[in-house]
Amino acid sequence: FAVSGQGLVPERVTAGATAVKALRLTLRHTGAVGESPAAVYGLTLRMLDQLGQGIPQNSIISAIRVESPDSVLCSLYPTVQDISSYMTLAFAETVLVESGDSLGLDISLDLQLSASPGYFQVHLNESALEIFDGTSGIEFNDLEGTFPLSSGLAQIILPADRISFGAQGTLPANIVPGQRVKAFSLHFERGAGTGGSPALLDYIKLDFSDENDGPIDIAGNIEEISLENGSGVLPTTMTPMDEGIKIEFDDEQRLGAGESLDFDLYLKIFSGSRIKVVSATVGSPSAVCGSDEMTGDPVAVDPVVGSQFPFYSGRATILAASLQESFSNYPNPFVAGREKTRITFYMPDEGTVTLQVFTILGRLVKTLAMNERRSQGPHQDIIWDGRNGRGEKVINGVYYLVLKAEINGREQTIKRKAALVR
Repeated sequence: FAVSGQGLVPERVTAGATAVKALRLTLRHTGAVGESPAAVYGLTLRMLDQLGQGIPQNSIISAIRVESPDSVLCSLYPTVQDISSYMTLAFAETVLVESGDSLGLDISLDLQLSASPGYFQVHLNESALEIFDGTSGIEFNDLEGTFPLSSGLAQIILPADRISFGAQGTLPANIVPGQRVKAFSLHFERGAGTGGSPALLDYIKLDFSDENDGPIDIAGNIEEISLENGSGVLPTTMTPMDEGIKIEFDDEQRLGAGESLDFDLYLKIFSGSRIKVVSATVGSPSAVCGSDEMTGDPVAVDPVVGSQFPFYSGRATILAASLQESFSNYPNPFVAGREKTRITFYMPDEGTVTLQVFTILGRLVKTLAMNERRSQGPHQDIIWDGRNGRGEKVINGVYYLVLKAEINGREQTIKRKAALVR
């Protein structure tokens, strides 16, 4: 009678893993046709560490079983009293192997959720097999095979327990259609003391809102959404959902214990979009999905320390791509000395600008910019704090913001009202 084995245990398994294949046995009756069948009653396995020292079975496994192609022959469930490293598995029914035939048996086990990180292996010695002549009852004492048969060495690691997530809103206060802008800086991390199994980032879900805080039709208004890291744009799959979009990572984004990942999220509004305001939100922990690399199980998501869900991108007003339509200020009205109004405008091409504040009677109050060279695109860096050129707060009332621009040799002057209130 010959016995051979194939180690099946993976190099790493997580605590709590079930149905882990450990060892495949092949039992072969090498006698001539017509000889008595062999009767297999059971076997005894031993649990060892990486040094070959015995490990109490109840410290690692919650169940071990032997299966034939047709049925489970035996299951063993260690209790707190089972401190031996030896595990005897007696088959519920005698297994007969006819001469010239062979039988395959798989040994699998379930790991305790509380199993400590470390190494284990399962061994089977020649004397641990209970194989007898099916007619005479005489035990086979000289088995063919190389012993001990081993499952191979496996490392127990803890499952990934949680991912911490944070997002900083970076959306500019004003954007123009066709302009690619950064909406979020995204941060994912795992503490050094968290579970040993790596976590994989699966997707993040964003909700988009318009000026009325209603959902935005993604397909009709947002031309591009992308994620970038230091290496460039990441391959992603975008799936529209109710009130938002799911961004799935096409390439593996892996987080080990003590590691972090950072991404920037960009968006671009369609040139033909009619929405006036856009904002994005990562609404809840369920909007960020990660999974354990080993088991595929979901991993809990928490906000990074000092933050909380929901995370907001900020609120951007969508300016028209023209100087006349884009010239505005906010807030308006505002309180002098306590608030500042920010002035925005879009340059259709490079040119110079002069921006001044006047009373309604035409008296100059303050020059905010004089013949400054400005590039093509939106500008929103000029502010007025409600003070005159001498630093004094002006009285409440209505004032004119006057923008003079020279672009490609053509001059244009535009006025807007700014109101100061108490």
